[in-house]
Amino acid sequence: MKLHAMEASGRNHFQPKIVLVIIFVTLVVLTVIPVLYPLIGYPLYVSKASSSRPLPTTAYESQQSESLPSIKISEGEDCDIFLGEWVPNHAAPYYTNTTCWAIHEHQNCMKYGRPDTEFMKWKWKPDGCELPVLNPAQFLEIVRGKSLAFVGDSLGRNQMQSLICLLSRIEYPIDVSYTSDERFKRWKYTSYNFTLAYFSSTYLVKSKERDDNGPTHTGLFNLYLDEFDEQWTTQIEGFDYVIINGGHWFYRPSVFYENHQIVGCHYCLIDNVKDLTKFYGYRKAFRTAFRAINSLENFKGVTFLRTFAPPHFENGLWNEGGNCVRTKPFRSKEIALDGDNLEFYMIQIEEFKRAQKEGRKKGKKYRLMDTTHASLLRPDGHPSRYGHWPNENVTLYNDCVHWCLPGPIDNWNDFLLQMLKMEGIRSHQERLISGGKRMRFNRVQITITNQLVKTHCSSMFSIKFPPTFFLHTMNFQLIQFFTMEKTLDKTVSIKAFLLTLSLIFISSIPLSLLKTSHSRFSLPLPFPFPSSSEKKCDVFTGKWVPYPQGPYYSNETCRLIVDQQNCIKFGRPDTEFMKWRWKPHDCELPLFDAAQFLEIVRGKSMAFVGDSVGRNQMESLVCLLAHEAYPLDISRNSSADVNYFKRWFFADYNFTLAAFWSPFLVKSGGAHINGHSINGLISLYLDEPDEAWTNEIDKFDYVIVSVGQWFFRPLLFYEAGRLLGCHICNQKNITSVSKYYAYKMAFRTAFRTLLSLKNYTGNGDWDKGGNCPRTKPFTSNEMKLQEFNKEFYQVQVEELREAKEKGKKIGLTFDLMNTTEIMWMRPDGHPNGYGHSMIKNASVYDCVHWCLPGPIDTLNEFLLYLMKKDVLLQLKAKLMRNA
Repeated sequence: MKLHAMEASGRNHFQPKIVLVIIFVTLVVLTVIPVLYPLIGYPLYVSKASSSRPLPTTAYESQQSESLPSIKISEGEDCDIFLGEWVPNHAAPYYTNTTCWAIHEHQNCMKYGRPDTEFMKWKWKPDGCELPVLNPAQFLEIVRGKSLAFVGDSLGRNQMQSLICLLSRIEYPIDVSYTSDERFKRWKYTSYNFTLAYFSSTYLVKSKERDDNGPTHTGLFNLYLDEFDEQWTTQIEGFDYVIINGGHWFYRPSVFYENHQIVGCHYCLIDNVKDLTKFYGYRKAFRTAFRAINSLENFKGVTFLRTFAPPHFENGLWNEGGNCVRTKPFRSKEIALDGDNLEFYMIQIEEFKRAQKEGRKKGKKYRLMDTTHASLLRPDGHPSRYGHWPNENVTLYNDCVHWCLPGPIDNWNDFLLQMLKMEGIRSHQERLISGGKRMRFNRVQITITNQLVKTHCSSMFSIKFPPTFFLHTMNFQLIQFFTMEKTLDKTVSIKAFLLTLSLIFISSIPLSLLKTSHSRFSLPLPFPFPSSSEKKCDVFTGKWVPYPQGPYYSNETCRLIVDQQNCIKFGRPDTEFMKWRWKPHDCELPLFDAAQFLEIVRGKSMAFVGDSVGRNQMESLVCLLAHEAYPLDISRNSSADVNYFKRWFFADYNFTLAAFWSPFLVKSGGAHINGHSINGLISLYLDEPDEAWTNEIDKFDYVIVSVGQWFFRPLLFYEAGRLLGCHICNQKNITSVSKYYAYKMAFRTAFRTLLSLKNYTGNGDWDKGGNCPRTKPFTSNEMKLQEFNKEFYQVQVEELREAKEKGKKIGLTFDLMNTTEIMWMRPDGHPNGYGHSMIKNASVYDCVHWCLPGPIDTLNEFLLYLMKKDVLLQLKAKLMRNA
């Protein structure tokens, strides 16, 4: 008892001093970091590159320092390492077929006479940053004491052998396989206690060869789509990282079983067995594989999905003499993911997100290694006819699926290392957060800490880590520690607080000097324009704040509000939804200035193309401009359908404003002009433009594209005049095709049409709306964007990015009005039951459109902001040309 009492007394007496010492040392370190930051060379993080050359940490790094730069993030942007181009890399390859014994004969292209070597001398360059090539010493340190397994087909083995060769510059592993079967290998790096394994599972689910020489003479397999493949599912629980892949075997003839019964097949040629297509089997197999992982109670590792790698057969299929003879990579503009490749990829993404959502409930971790785009651009890196069995007399098909070693697949391990670095950051954050429970950090602190890691779409592959932000965040947390930790007495807390303030001041000095130093040779631009070194403001990141002065107009001052959005007219009792405005985090979004807008568009024209949400925004714009001028309705001069094709003319400014109804952007049929029936089946011709707007659009200077909601309806999809498949059509013998595929193809066709119009020289902007149920906006902490909204958003961004690059070459401007999350935070601004149908005198419970006045007015503030920015850019370009 005395001993316990003494221990308790000792803790009470010494704890404040110990805490003070820890805090003092921590803050001294933080004080020094800003000064030494440019000298930090170990590229653990995807960070902004320092102007100083990194200091090597190993002999290998010293030799390869120029090949291992820190990643530089463009100002104001995050970097997605999976989007980019292949660029020459004369330092490659980092091993050869004579220095690495692990190369499989199938991929040993140089051994079997491949004459060219250029395919080995490329590296992946993400848009806006750098991806370091794999540093073997760094990789092995990260995985020290851990284990990694590749699960899937022979492409997984291909990547594993690439990794062994890349790591061989530091150490070779020893074979510790538990079987002589080459399909199940284990390697041990003894110096690092790191285990590397490969589990062959060509279909990821239980399978069995049905007939060695089936009816198609290529082998027929039974796939048990709802049963785990226990050859890997019973083995991975002890692994820290699992990389799963699959795809190419699903082209083969196969019979599908569920609940031990045949449910269909792919190209099996068996009587009375329904053809369910390879995509059916592919989706079910991934779903079962992910379900297996989520069911493993003892699996605490991270699951990486390595996405589908497109083959590059040309002039025939793999069994019809097709080959891959190109010697250089594609540029991203030269090829697009389509057909089977796109469908395989989209199925993977959809099932991955489904599994990730389910796994999160059980503490499972899923990460996406999205190598599809980079792999698509490398038709030159396959073995073709330069791969053999050890017995050279055996004739193989031309191999345009696997990859030569050395070759492009080495880059997959560059991605892998970067993701492991990010995983380390995530783990550190989780420890901070879990440790924060003891120190009682509040939610605000955790949110700020989490904001250090910025992700692209659903991945964690890029990070912005400016020294200033990191330092001040940590200081904030320490101050909170003093104010919340009750174990310190008041006197010690006050002293510690004053000490902290002093050190914060000292630590800020080097940063302030760095921030305020300017070159004496820098010259100002002839007009105010942000320089590349200045902090840029993202107007689309912020929060909704009260604005008692709102709204700009009312249903009494604007007579042009249609009944569908005239909420006040039809009895909405609350008005608070009109009294908010958008406040970006680091700047101000100017209020809408009608006179300024009309001066910018004097003598020009603007069109809204898409669904009724776009028309909703146009009607908001008309009301906002009514402060300065009322337009003439000239709709009947151009269309008989004046409800869906509107035109307004502002005579004093010679400005035309139009709305083109095109809810899918492409040609469609089967929808009655007045029939908004959710159950009506509509045909979409995904590769044919909708001439209702494309025949007119080349006359307009600005085009705002907005679609989305209609793609949730039952749809039939056509390409090249043939039925491709459908979305929830509930018809037999029609392949199910994702709505996201249709959405992507619709945008691609729309943008392709804009790019092909010879007389079109305008600008393209686009936006997207939100949902319904409350009387106040969400805050960013309350709001969580649903998965399907994220998917639609990602499709739009990807297609816009491609169109933007193509447009630059012909003088077209495509810009982004990024309002998806902004409007998702406004559930309070919809008509709900306070709007009336345009077709009949009845209330509509509308949670898609927006009351006028209301939140959608803000979209036109963004529109004016983007137009002013465009004017500045044009002026700058003109001044530079005349300089």
